[in-house]
Amino acid sequence: MSSPRKTLTCHDYTVGWISALPLEIAAARAMLDNVHTPLPVRENDNNVYYLGEIAGHNIVLTCLPYGVYGNTSATAAAIQMLSAFPSIKYGLLVGIGGGAPSTSNDIRLGDVVVSKPTAQFGGVVQYDFGKTLADGVFHQTGVLNKPPEALLKAAAQLQANHIMGKNNMPSHLRMAAETYPTMHESFLYPGQNQDVLFHASYPHKSPPSSVCEGVCDVKKVVDRKQRPSALPEIHYGLIASANQVMKDAKTRDRLSEKFGILCFDMEAAGLMDQLPCLVIRGISDYADSHKDRTWQKYAAATAAAYAKELLYTWTPGTIRGEQPTAGIKMKISIPKTTVFGRQHELQLMRECFSLPGELTKPVVLWGISGCGKTQLTLDYVDTEKDNYDSILRVDASSISVITDSFEQIARLIPSGFCPEKPAIERVLEWLEQDSNKSWILTYDNIPYVGDTGWDWYGTFDIRKYLPSCNHGHVVLVTTSCHLHSRLKFPGIHVQGLDEDAGSGVILRCANIESPDESTTATAKSISRRLGGLPLALEQAGSFLSYGLISMKEYSRRFEIGFRNETLKTHTRAYIGSYEKEQTLWAVFDMLHDTLGQRNSDALKLLHLAVFLGPGYVPFRVLVSGKPSNYPAGTSDNANSDLVTWLEDISNDFSRLPSALGEIENTGLVKFMRDRSDSVVDAIVIHDLVQSFIRAKMSRQEVLANAAASVFLNAKTYFSNGIMEDDEAMRGQIHRLSTVLDNFLSTVPRDLIQPPHGRYFMLFGSVAPLYARACRLKGELQKARDVWEICLQYRLVTEGNRWPKSEAQLTELLEAADVDLRLGNLGCAIEKYTSVVRHCRMVSLDTDNIMQLKERLSGPLKSRTRSQI
Repeated sequence: MSSPRKTLTCHDYTVGWISALPLEIAAARAMLDNVHTPLPVRENDNNVYYLGEIAGHNIVLTCLPYGVYGNTSATAAAIQMLSAFPSIKYGLLVGIGGGAPSTSNDIRLGDVVVSKPTAQFGGVVQYDFGKTLADGVFHQTGVLNKPPEALLKAAAQLQANHIMGKNNMPSHLRMAAETYPTMHESFLYPGQNQDVLFHASYPHKSPPSSVCEGVCDVKKVVDRKQRPSALPEIHYGLIASANQVMKDAKTRDRLSEKFGILCFDMEAAGLMDQLPCLVIRGISDYADSHKDRTWQKYAAATAAAYAKELLYTWTPGTIRGEQPTAGIKMKISIPKTTVFGRQHELQLMRECFSLPGELTKPVVLWGISGCGKTQLTLDYVDTEKDNYDSILRVDASSISVITDSFEQIARLIPSGFCPEKPAIERVLEWLEQDSNKSWILTYDNIPYVGDTGWDWYGTFDIRKYLPSCNHGHVVLVTTSCHLHSRLKFPGIHVQGLDEDAGSGVILRCANIESPDESTTATAKSISRRLGGLPLALEQAGSFLSYGLISMKEYSRRFEIGFRNETLKTHTRAYIGSYEKEQTLWAVFDMLHDTLGQRNSDALKLLHLAVFLGPGYVPFRVLVSGKPSNYPAGTSDNANSDLVTWLEDISNDFSRLPSALGEIENTGLVKFMRDRSDSVVDAIVIHDLVQSFIRAKMSRQEVLANAAASVFLNAKTYFSNGIMEDDEAMRGQIHRLSTVLDNFLSTVPRDLIQPPHGRYFMLFGSVAPLYARACRLKGELQKARDVWEICLQYRLVTEGNRWPKSEAQLTELLEAADVDLRLGNLGCAIEKYTSVVRHCRMVSLDTDNIMQLKERLSGPLKSRTRSQI
């Protein structure tokens, strides 16, 4: 070992070496030609790094946390290593594994297995990643990345050397033993008498922790030829990886026969898509129940010795000649998503970025949470990555997070570039260089733009973080529908998938490979109900994948409970969702709670808007709160607290615009504007948002909002106390009917009964409109029930003075007509008679009175005939 130690920068290290166990990392450190001075790491980096070199390669070694093994732990370690040492391009995963001997592969303890790609797999098979089909058989799915080409070429050259008898592994083991005497025993071959393979049908006898000697039947040992040499043999082929230890010989043999597996481990699958690496495993057991630790240290040593010899075969110039001089690519995970069907949006992005440099502007992707904006960005980066030298991502969810992102990027920039400047300034200047034009930078999770300037988080202005140059490409991802127009950037509205693409997502996530026409049609129906939101579609597929209910039954029960359960379901592990730990419920929850903290009026307005009806709700329903428009006879007592509150903020030109702006900027509500100006025509709330808001509200809140909604929807059809004609409401019949049904099904009957029901006065004042809507829709019995409430309201509020106007007389006449059509002759005659009796009180002319008498004569004759 040379002295003094060499001190390099984090950018000088090009090879990452990862081991899982302390004994493995000890063997790795013993193989170093030279040890380098440690470098400082970030506070949030949990790895411990050992720096050094072998054959001129600068190497970073790290070990997984003690007792925390498996694919997930390996992934986390690799991500942190790549962030701390951005020049690492090649990985080695070195340690012990369980061998899978067979008649075609005479694998012994102490041998080494090296991952090698096949026509079907990249060298590593994640055998617990797949699905169980109807036949009950588990089918492996997905393909992991293969090792870098340079490592495969070096492995092929080393294999040729070994065939020719040029094997330096024994000398590497001997030198390590001499350098570290306390480890001498680790590098000694335990002997063939310690290498025992039992038949697969014979499990280890209890207790599990005991050694086989004196416990297991020696007659069950497989008879194998003695090897002429203690030199470990090297095997090249597939390595199986999972988050569990393989210790069942029958399963081992079944998987080995099916895939051609030579070895089992627990970490390789976690690395291949983060840090493409060559996996090197020393065989310490046979992946069966007869495990013990006798061979572990030696197996770790042989694997480390092979890795060292590989590095000597692979010259340093091979790496250094391939390193980019200016470009940097952050290790942004691009999952193999289930979402597809975004070709139109991808083409729009390409068109925006295909303009000449001086005309190219940042592109804003906006839409409701869960619609797939981030995944669309990742898909674009993935398809266009060869066109960029540098690929960078900034989390712009807050000032502190955006600062952290820039500091991470700054660590990737060559150390000699403006080292004295703050991270943000340094990164922006680096991007603005004329010699650095081919990059793409995405700003994800931009919140929403406040109505008063840009100050939504103190002093945050996204423009401060954008490069001021005419080259490079910038993507801004937000829920705000205003960001692109305020910045004068092109905007792409990301909406739900169409039903074909949406059903495809559901079927994939539900593991339905060959759906029939009926199943496909049902999936399309579910997709439509979920609005095509990718995250919701993935959750629906995940819910169905558990196999507890058929898709048809799921669809049937969706509206009566499964909608909420679906949106609380986490996506399954095999689904490539970008928001792996998120559910759509959690996303909405965060937006909802943040809105309440920022503006209580906005939260109340959002809750109320949810009850205003389906589809496009005319904006006047929410804001036309002038008393002159109220129905005739409406008293102060008829107004609920919510209606009174809405009157107050509608007359306050600071509170209402502020609340509306806050709501729109969350992306939970969409405001439809007239193309000729900025006037809002209607509001639209996604069905899933409506379901979420209703689930968040207390029972009392639901009652109050349902009552306020039935009042607000109706009052827009009254002018100076007079209800408008049928044509004015005909286009809104469906929405009014839905609002009424929601009110009647939500509010207990006793709360709308005269004279003291809490919502009797409120509903009674607008009941004529809903009775007319029911009549126009052909729901006569419902129309009669509502007319009864209306007439009771008139009697309570006006007594004998009613009816006192032609409009009120018309109400009584319409109620009589409905009774007549239903065959309630007695009730119809009573109402018609009352109309005739009061017609002179409201100054009707003689012709109108005669017409009313003629209308009364019809039911009188009908009753007479029925009595004969």
